[in-house]
Amino acid sequence: MISFSLLNGSSRPDAFFTLIKSSNYFFKWEYKKSSLKLEKKRITGHVLTFTEMKPVILVSGLLPYDSGKTFITTALGLTLKRRGLKVSVFKPISAHSLWYQYREFKRSLSRGVLFGRDVAIYMRMGLINEIDYGNPIDMLIGVRDPTRYKIIDKYLDEMSNTLENLLLLRTSIPGRRYFLVKKNVERLPNPLKREVLEGVKVFGNINEVSLEWTIRYLSSRVVEDIILRAFQKNWEKSDVILVESFSDALIPSIRLSKYVTKLIIVSPSRAYEYQGIKLRMFVENVRKTEFLTSSRFLSLFRAEYTLEVEPAITPVALQLEERLVEDIMGAAEECKQQ
Repeated sequence: MISFSLLNGSSRPDAFFTLIKSSNYFFKWEYKKSSLKLEKKRITGHVLTFTEMKPVILVSGLLPYDSGKTFITTALGLTLKRRGLKVSVFKPISAHSLWYQYREFKRSLSRGVLFGRDVAIYMRMGLINEIDYGNPIDMLIGVRDPTRYKIIDKYLDEMSNTLENLLLLRTSIPGRRYFLVKKNVERLPNPLKREVLEGVKVFGNINEVSLEWTIRYLSSRVVEDIILRAFQKNWEKSDVILVESFSDALIPSIRLSKYVTKLIIVSPSRAYEYQGIKLRMFVENVRKTEFLTSSRFLSLFRAEYTLEVEPAITPVALQLEERLVEDIMGAAEECKQQ
């Protein structure tokens, strides 16, 4: 039986631990030691407790942009669905540009819920059925008018920081809430400014907040709990959960690491496959959040498998390695039989 329970955790966010050593010897020894412990001990967390490990595949990107996370995740999800498994895609945190994904913004207004292009793809493919549980946190990112800057380097610097340009934040659990950073909306080019201020009224009650408050909120335990509650919902209804990270972040929430059974880091032409134990060991020994990137992890750990990714016009046409698919299916079937 699978059981979920609420636990009383510390009031502070998840602790990070100092990396004691970075030599290959340390990682090799710790990997074996941790594997032995995980086989014998129950895995617990602040929000969820369960005794069975069904396949949870984390897909992370090596590059900040255009690594191919959504493409690979969609291809894998559709392949597993065709083989008869119940598959859920979970994209805990997403951020999308008002300018570059303007069509999705207009669709969000017509549907009454904020979402971006990646989530739209998953919904269209039947891999996300309930947007609130498939994508519990979404951010709309703005642009700025370069003519308002005397020094163009300042414009370039501010445009390169995603959170600095946050316009609207949606959280979905236990109910939808929207937070508007009005100061950033005021920095939009005039036509967009008017459209955003009028358009967001369809979302209902909007909370106006500062950027500083929003950044603190995004790193709070409240957001971590939202993510894990949504994850629980996907866990209950699925044989396999595919978790997509964001940008080049190794993992969207460190509290998910204890549930990941397989990590796939993707890039154009190549994907790197790891067992979840290596991810957990890395997360538990990293002190600074800026080190939690796919490139940092890749530089320290050798992949179990390196997969060749060929170009494809659509995710359906992408040929995945049969060994990977069979491995996930076998784990799912084994979990069903327990």
